Amino acid sequence: MSVSDDLSVAIDTAHINMILNSKNSNSPIYISVFATLTICFVGYLLGANSLWLHLFMVIVGAVLGLKLWFAQIEERNIYMNMHSSIKKQMNALVRQRQMLVRIDAYGNEITDKWHKEVARFVDSVLLPGMSKSERARVQADQVTFNRALNVLLIWPVADEAKRRNVGNGFDPTMNAREFEAHCARVLQSHGWQATTTAATGDQGADVIAEKKGHRVVLQAKLYNSPVGNKAVQEAHSAKFHYKASAAVVVTNSSFTASAQQLAQSTGVHLLHHSELPELEMTITDTDDAAQELSHKLALAGFMPGISR
Repeated sequence: MSVSDDLSVAIDTAHINMILNSKNSNSPIYISVFATLTICFVGYLLGANSLWLHLFMVIVGAVLGLKLWFAQIEERNIYMNMHSSIKKQMNALVRQRQMLVRIDAYGNEITDKWHKEVARFVDSVLLPGMSKSERARVQADQVTFNRALNVLLIWPVADEAKRRNVGNGFDPTMNAREFEAHCARVLQSHGWQATTTAATGDQGADVIAEKKGHRVVLQAKLYNSPVGNKAVQEAHSAKFHYKASAAVVVTNSSFTASAQQLAQSTGVHLLHHSELPELEMTITDTDDAAQELSHKLALAGFMPGISR
């Protein structure tokens, strides 16, 4: 960032924080008195000496002050609600940013897809949570809304994504084999016995991990585009070849809709690399869900050898 960028960030952050931290208890008094005195002073300069005229000015000042106060409350509510909604969705937003932001050959972040996702989040989550008057206010003052979006979402999510990447040792410049080794190390740090397979003849598994009776095969894909069906098919085949209890495709990117559909029908787990620490919980939850479904089917008489 340049000095001007840093200054802009500081100004925007201070402005939004001032709105969020504003105390409204005495605001109507201060604003009304200020507006009233201002109008009376203007009237005095214009030579208005009538008592009724001064009274009219006092009323106008009070009304104007209250109007400004209500506008201040509405503005604060908008950004307080935005802050609350973003905080609730922080993990999902960070994961989406990690999947959608790319690093080009010159080390620059390519954020086009991420900004489209932010726009979708605004349209599907933030705006529907606002009243009609609040949406109208946002549309009338897009500059302030965009500044708030930077302070409350864009910058905090970017900082958190970088913190998590540094924390788990991920480097976007690593090559495919380094990414496989990275995945194995993350699993090892969470109690798994994980090893990478040979570069060739791996039968669809890049990493094999074992823990508490679970054997998991992983396809590790370091991609600059969404991962497709082939990786899911290879992971599914590797599951049977290695007699594993679960198959996973893990990536730094996202997955095509077709790959997601195939994974659902084959039982292959699709993970972002930041989700590897929760692998045990992921496969355990799936096992529990499968057992529950099997039990329900048995009770309903749909299992072989069981009648109603």
